[in-house]
Amino acid sequence: MGNFTVLRVEPVKAAGLGGAESHQMREFFETHIDQSRSALNRVLVGSGNIKQDALEIIKRHSLANSKTTIVAADIILTAHSEYFERISPNWQTGNISPQLKKWIDANVNWLKAQYGEGLASVVLHADETAIHLHAVVVPVCTYKIKHRYGEKEVTRINYRHLFADDMQTIRDARRNKNSDTVTKLGRLQTHYAQAMNGLDLTRGLRNSRATHEEIREHQRLVTAPTPELFRGRSRPKPVAPALLSRTEETIKVAMVNYADAVVDEYIESNSDAIAIAMAKAKEIDKMRAENERLKQLLVEKDKAAVADQQQIKQLSDQLELTKDQIAALRAIDMQLVAARLEYTGEKVWRNAIDMVKELEGIDYKSTLAFLHSEFGFKATVATAAEHAKHDVSRVFHPFLNAAPDVPVIKQQEIKRAAVHKQLSALGADHYRVTMMSDHSPTYNVGKGAGPDGSEKLFTAAEVVEMVPTLERKNQKEKYNVFVTPIDEKNHFVLVDDLTSAALTTHDGYKPNLLLQSSRHSFQAVFVLPKTEVDKGVGNAVFKELNRKYGDPKIQGFVHPFRLAGFANVKDKHRDPVTQHYPFVRVLSGITGICQKIVALARQIAQDTLKPRITATKAAQQLEQVLLSVDDIQGVLDGSALISPALDALAETHYRWCRSRYGADMNTSVADFMLCEKALAKGYSNTQIAAVIASHSPNLIDRHPNVERYLSDTLAAAQAQKPQSSGPRFM
Repeated sequence: MGNFTVLRVEPVKAAGLGGAESHQMREFFETHIDQSRSALNRVLVGSGNIKQDALEIIKRHSLANSKTTIVAADIILTAHSEYFERISPNWQTGNISPQLKKWIDANVNWLKAQYGEGLASVVLHADETAIHLHAVVVPVCTYKIKHRYGEKEVTRINYRHLFADDMQTIRDARRNKNSDTVTKLGRLQTHYAQAMNGLDLTRGLRNSRATHEEIREHQRLVTAPTPELFRGRSRPKPVAPALLSRTEETIKVAMVNYADAVVDEYIESNSDAIAIAMAKAKEIDKMRAENERLKQLLVEKDKAAVADQQQIKQLSDQLELTKDQIAALRAIDMQLVAARLEYTGEKVWRNAIDMVKELEGIDYKSTLAFLHSEFGFKATVATAAEHAKHDVSRVFHPFLNAAPDVPVIKQQEIKRAAVHKQLSALGADHYRVTMMSDHSPTYNVGKGAGPDGSEKLFTAAEVVEMVPTLERKNQKEKYNVFVTPIDEKNHFVLVDDLTSAALTTHDGYKPNLLLQSSRHSFQAVFVLPKTEVDKGVGNAVFKELNRKYGDPKIQGFVHPFRLAGFANVKDKHRDPVTQHYPFVRVLSGITGICQKIVALARQIAQDTLKPRITATKAAQQLEQVLLSVDDIQGVLDGSALISPALDALAETHYRWCRSRYGADMNTSVADFMLCEKALAKGYSNTQIAAVIASHSPNLIDRHPNVERYLSDTLAAAQAQKPQSSGPRFM
């Protein structure tokens, strides 16, 4: 059982994306989750904002059926807990063995190869019975559909095409016991198992729900009351051997047989009680292990607290404040200070300085240094007033209120200068700030902090003001700091994992920003104007540059990158001698647009994108085939093309086709039918062409040469008498 692969797929509706994110990012905890291990969870693909990542993909593609509500799949990949205990005995404490890392990498690589740009998120969960991955996949698939003139290839979001079978197929597969080759999920299970073959895993049982049943049964046993033990029935005395064969040996055998029968009966009669006792014993063992872990954590926190106090003492020696600034720090709302110190008791102090001195056990100068670092001068009256203006019970958000305007210590000045240089080179309107860690879940700093609970995006000035708090998260809590530029005017193209060799062979490209993220790794960012390059071409440029110079496996055009001035606290980058982490440095930062990357974008657009033509231009070009000289002016200004009656006819016609045929509607046949109806009513070619150009769904996407398509459709309708047999959809 321990060597079986496990893969489950659950459909996710558009309204359920937020719920999937809440569960996977542990915004709430269910009873079977070990909260003490939730810090071991990891975001392997995506930003951690699962709903937003999925919606970004959905925006780029149309739905196969406009009425469908299923827009994604939640895929769970795992194996039995015995397998993970065998290949990585200490995974529950965060010690991942090379074999387990190989399993994780194999799963992520399989998901990327299987679903490509549709892969929105992959999250590793290590706080349940067995380690497992959650993958949120937007089912973007390319397939052929039939139309009047044959078939054509489309790319759409279609859950049924990738994962669902009709009930008759499923029933037949179960009856014939060939679901692994006939059904889509069965073939997916088999394909996944083949990808895991090299990891000592084989395909799981068909239709097995063993993992779910095991969890539910364990929970039932743990919560069930232990029944009274059944002492056994009144049994006859043991059968003694015959008189003539009574020897010491035969008597011993008779007594042993009787004792075995008594024990078997006792175990059988009390099997449920024994199972409950064993389950509860396991829980007690887990609680003892957790108590030991918490004790060790407290010891480590005490050590960290001592180190913090020492650092605050050093900072206080460098800090000089005026009387007004000290008075402002004293006036900080104590409720905000309590939130920062995680203190929930009664506030019995006269001011914030007295509160910090007593709770932290530090001297006066160290207290001033702490308050200045955490809140700054502006947080005195302004923050408290804003706090009182809204809901006093609101949880204090340290990132949004830390805005010091007094002189900061030297290391913070250096960080601010680096951040300012980086963001000036990018020049974006706003930035998303994301915190990522090898030891804690990823989170979006502005999530839920905007108006009405929406996401808050930060200006460059606000990001600079956040430096003291970001520094604490980076140094003390080992969070990496990332920013994502959000701008209406420009795309931002990241080339990740550049090497020193790539820097010397850059072929004349001049990035707006060049960062050194570790000793041997670099990041480059180019700014591309949206007026010059649309998103599709920008994505192609992004992939081409990373294929040639950076990370060819990178996914996601809108991508976060490291914030300058902060440490890269990935464990693999830690210096083995000094135990220090490398700092992210700005090697160069320039404004303006690199003309070489613009030329690359234009070349890609010319080579890969079909020329598009607007409906108005298409109508203008129809004069060569359909229009008389008298009609030209009406085509150009659009005033004489479509009568109200014809416009109403077209609107009613397409609405009826959509309601009658839904996703199976052949739009080209619908256009032909409208031509027939309009010709029968005496409308001119010009009017008919104009109304189709105005009303036909996705006409420009379906036909790059619109004028030729309209001309052919009109010619075919004129050559054939109007049919009354109803629509001809394939």
